[in-house]
Amino acid sequence: MSVIRVCSKSEISKNGFKGFSPSGVHILIMECNGKYYAVSSICTHKGANLAAGNKVGDCVIECPWHGSEFDVRTGEALSLPAVRPLPTFRVIEKDADLYLEIPDKS
Repeated sequence: MSVIRVCSKSEISKNGFKGFSPSGVHILIMECNGKYYAVSSICTHKGANLAAGNKVGDCVIECPWHGSEFDVRTGEALSLPAVRPLPTFRVIEKDADLYLEIPDKS
């Protein structure tokens, strides 16, 4: 695992989200009830970029193409047409910055 700095907390508005591509991995980070969560930003249904989607409720991202919803805390697909969960990544908060644990490429 590699730990990389992704952004400062101020880059993600309260209850907001933002997409990033550290080390070529497409990730969405969302602030949810005071905590930060990271998931793959690629929809498991047809590959849409979830960073172009909408936040639904406190901790859910909606796909911009077909409306699938995912819980960013677990990656779970909450609605069809997606059925597979999103990969999740551990977010590390250090001072004003956010870091992610990214699997090493093999």
